[in-house]
Amino acid sequence: MSFITFGQKEDAKEYIKRPAVYCLMFNNQKDRIAIIETGDGKYFLPGGGIENTETH
Repeated sequence: MSFITFGQKEDAKEYIKRPAVYCLMFNNQKDRIAIIETGDGKYFLPGGGIENTETH
């Protein structure tokens, strides 16, 4: 089974598994999607990780 991934894993970093949900939101014409731009020029899909106080 293959998975779609965004970015590359960095060997020098330790990663923690954290449940999360992200989505693709299309406009009415379905020719654009919503993305989030951070202050440092990176882009992400809307969504995020589940916080300790949240349930699935």
